[in-house]
Amino acid sequence: MSYTGTFPPQIYLREARKRAGCSTLEAAAVRVPWSPQAIQRHECGKVRITPQDAVTYAEGYQAPDILPCYCESCPVGQRTGAAYMNQMRNAIFGLVTGGQMESRRQ
Repeated sequence: MSYTGTFPPQIYLREARKRAGCSTLEAAAVRVPWSPQAIQRHECGKVRITPQDAVTYAEGYQAPDILPCYCESCPVGQRTGAAYMNQMRNAIFGLVTGGQMESRRQ
């Protein structure tokens, strides 16, 4: 069951979709069992995804890095994997931006 409301945008979902070669929401809907509109609501934070949703996205996009990103908001994920999640996020965004994020910080 998904939760509706206003939640932080799930940027990691959008980035994983693009890395999977799905430049459009319609292309993504072929890989995961949601409509393009539902995928957009997940990515924009209008609907919070469940743990099972995160697994489905990870499998559909062949992007296991979705799971630690999702779990960083969970108390267990915060305690057990914070360092790992930060490393993964930095590596992912470094690949996506071509290292431009680091140069912006300096």
